Amino acid sequence: MESLDVTELHIVRVEQLYPFPEEKIKTIMNRYTNLEEIVWVQKEPKNMGAWHFMAPILYKLAAGRVTVGYIGRPDRSSPSGGDPTVHKKEQERIIHCALKGRSVPYTQEQEKFLVKN
Repeated sequence: MESLDVTELHIVRVEQLYPFPEEKIKTIMNRYTNLEEIVWVQKEPKNMGAWHFMAPILYKLAAGRVTVGYIGRPDRSSPSGGDPTVHKKEQERIIHCALKGRSVPYTQEQEKFLVKN
């Protein structure tokens, strides 16, 4: 695995979604004058985790000055892809993308890659 430069990555773990600690998050965001992107990372599929609840809140916090992204599994009817190997590779992709500090849209091509490797 390639080495990752995480010197410009800052992780904020949100434990409480409701009521959302908006002022605390704003205070943290204000510390970083060069903030470019807020990325929500979750291990659950997009339609099962907190993303749909959090997206409007994050867009409001971003206020058009930073981008908002998502890293996680695609929408699914079950929490896992069904194949343990694919699930593990998806988890590795999520962590790798999160540590690179950029969101990557999940595509069918990525799923095909996971199944082949």
